[in-house]
Amino acid sequence: MSKFEEVLKKYWGIFQDEKMYFENDVRNWELFQDIPKNNNIEDIITKVSAINDGDVRRYSGVKEVSDHILKLNIDEPLAKGDLSLVDDIAKVGNNPPFLEFASLYCNYHFPKLYPIFSRQHLDIYEKYIRNLKLDYDPNKVDTYPVFCSVLNDFVKRLHLGDKMNYLEMRKFGWLYGDTIIEESQQA
Repeated sequence: MSKFEEVLKKYWGIFQDEKMYFENDVRNWELFQDIPKNNNIEDIITKVSAINDGDVRRYSGVKEVSDHILKLNIDEPLAKGDLSLVDDIAKVGNNPPFLEFASLYCNYHFPKLYPIFSRQHLDIYEKYIRNLKLDYDPNKVDTYPVFCSVLNDFVKRLHLGDKMNYLEMRKFGWLYGDTIIEESQQA
């Protein structure tokens, strides 16, 4: 087992007691279950507002993003687990792609189908690719398809699938990503 894997497992053990970080997410999952469809602008506005994404507020606004989602007619591809839908939702006007928001929006509908993109994970996944000499381009880990592939490889290789869902993976990286990288580089 590599130093990187040892450090990951150490922090996974600590993470087991950090459930307080999930209270708002549980409420959002319940909201999305109560409003599963995306064919009514008021419902979409409610869900976009609940996510309360900083990039959406800064660059575009809840109404513009909600109109964009409504126009995409996402319910069928969303239910099929079409990962390209995340990129479609993320592209609103001339703004930078809202990948974190779009992946979270899809994840709240189908938590087991849609990995949650997180810029905080990029360093840890780049290190993971390089450390294990995987057949992914570490310079493209900031694209949703590569991010998902690396994340799923990570989950499978470390046998985390039965221990951690995509939301927990996001929180785990947020809490411990920098520390894991730092500790795994120490001699």
